[in-house]
Formats: sequence, C-alpha cells, structure tokens
Amino acid sequence: MNKLLTLILVGFFLPFQLFSQCDWTALGPDDYDLSCFNIQASDYFDVEISPSNVPYIVFLDVYSEKISVRKFTGQKWEYVGMPDFESAYMSHPDIDFDATGTPYIAFLKKNSSSGIPKVMSFTGGVWNNVGT
Repeated sequence: MNKLLTLILVGFFLPFQLFSQCDWTALGPDDYDLSCFNIQASDYFDVEISPSNVPYIVFLDVYSEKISVRKFTGQKWEYVGMPDFESAYMSHPDIDFDATGTPYIAFLKKNSSSGIPKVMSFTGGVWNNVGT
C-alpha cells in the first residue's frame, strides 16, 4: 500500500515540480506594458517566430480598429511598416513567413454583413495586397 501511495503522490506532484522550473523572460524592458498593443481579445492577434528567430505580432488596435504588425528587435518592439496600415475592422489574423523570411498576414476583413478573407505581404518597406 505504501508503494502505491508513493507512486500516486509522485505522479501527482512531479508535473508541478517540472513546470515550476521553467523560466519565462519578458521580451522588452521588465516594465514594458503590453497593453500599449491595445489588444483586448484573443481572436484579434497572432504571434509567430520568423525564420531568423525574430518574434512578430499582428494585431488589431481596438482604439483605431486598424491593423499593425510589430517585431522584437532584441531591445524593443518596433512597427513593421507603418502602424495602423489597414483601416478595416478584422478578426482572426495570422502571420507567417515564406522561405526567404518575407512576412505575410491573412485575416478576415469584416464589412457590414460578413467577412472577406485578405492576404498581405511586407515587401519594399510597405504592406501590399496579395491577389485581388
């Protein structure tokens, strides 16, 4: 009976011990307030790591209702292109990269009655539509 109780206790507490040894590091100064991203809901942003190990985030700014993309430079988060570059309410954004590291975003652009899928790429220093 003691062996069974020991196995149950070890099986229960071991995962907590393993997770407690993980260290999380903030990307940016410790006092950096992520609320400046103005993200209010989980279906309005996406985070992805580029092929060169740079974190990117695409998000809907809830105040301007426009899309922005930022990347972490190793010191701070900076905009990729102009902030608030797409003036349309959107949801479910996704960011990914092609083999050369060019970022692409896809999202559902909402109009008055439904949503329209849209894809953009960052080329030539600006966000451009992909296709029609």
